[in-house]
Amino acid sequence: MTAARGLALRLAVWLGLAAIVVAVDGALSLRVDPLIAFLTAVVVAVGTWAGAHLRPAGEPPEWVQPSWETRSPHFQADIRTRRTSSMLAHAQPGRDFDARRLARQLGDLTARRLVLSGRVPDGVPDPLAHAHGALSPALLRYLRSAEADHAQVLTRKTLHAHLKEIDSL
Repeated sequence: MTAARGLALRLAVWLGLAAIVVAVDGALSLRVDPLIAFLTAVVVAVGTWAGAHLRPAGEPPEWVQPSWETRSPHFQADIRTRRTSSMLAHAQPGRDFDARRLARQLGDLTARRLVLSGRVPDGVPDPLAHAHGALSPALLRYLRSAEADHAQVLTRKTLHAHLKEIDSL
């Protein structure tokens, strides 16, 4: 909605409320001056519009949610991503698959993509330690859980979101 349409909508709503107050005043004899009611409605509408549109925008976060509608052209070219996808598709109990292995593999893949994209300087021993602004806090916490005693277990929705984020690097 454009700013002009927002202002027009607010004016219509507040003037409608003022008209209702004036109509109720006629029925109940409350002695409300119609001119003051309509001027108050205009002032309140303009004030709420100005408060919503003229305040300074907050500082944007360093990490931006990737767009889920677009597919990365790098997905088909990255053999490690395809291997991870195959490993997940064929995962069964007892087939050398666990949450820690997945977290490590995704951590290696993410570190490589961070260096290749230039978001982390090349030659850094632990690229994930320098990835605070490039990755979401949830993904960073998950990748660090690979070195803990128990790696974090993911739901399908969370895994999908993490894979999309890694794919967007």
